[in-house]
Amino acid sequence: MTGILRAAVVVALLGVGSFFLAVGTVGLLRLPDVYNRLHATSKATTLGAASVFLAGFVLLSGALQGASETRTPFVARVSGLLVVYLGVSVVGGYVLGYGPLAVYVAVAAWNVWGFAIVCWGFARGDWAERAAAMMADRGSAADESVVPDATRGADAGDGDADADTT
Repeated sequence: MTGILRAAVVVALLGVGSFFLAVGTVGLLRLPDVYNRLHATSKATTLGAASVFLAGFVLLSGALQGASETRTPFVARVSGLLVVYLGVSVVGGYVLGYGPLAVYVAVAAWNVWGFAIVCWGFARGDWAERAAAMMADRGSAADESVVPDATRGADAGDGDADADTT
């Protein structure tokens, strides 16, 4: 996934999450009785919070994968799916008898779990050093200018120190 596409997905997920959180809030304030209010807030806020955490997961896992750290996002996805999502939905849905509500909670728990694992990998990993080494190998180190000298203009970089004084 390219950087622009990943950013578009993150923005879309944040928009969807904000929309569902707003709908849940409006439902809480405007619906007539307690049961309708509970129904509106449980579904909408679960989807909204899950979308926000999924956006964070996509953003941080993309940064890790860009620095060739693919193990942490993979572990987050697989452990979240097999342990958290299936565990919460089966135990909550069948054993405790919550049914479809347990699936919504499982989706939110899966996204929170994946976000937490990716944050942990982001904080503890050596991805920054590897990314700097990869950039140095490609010839685009951080201390070099991104814009070539010929396109900066005539007075940029001419050593005229007193031109910037105000």
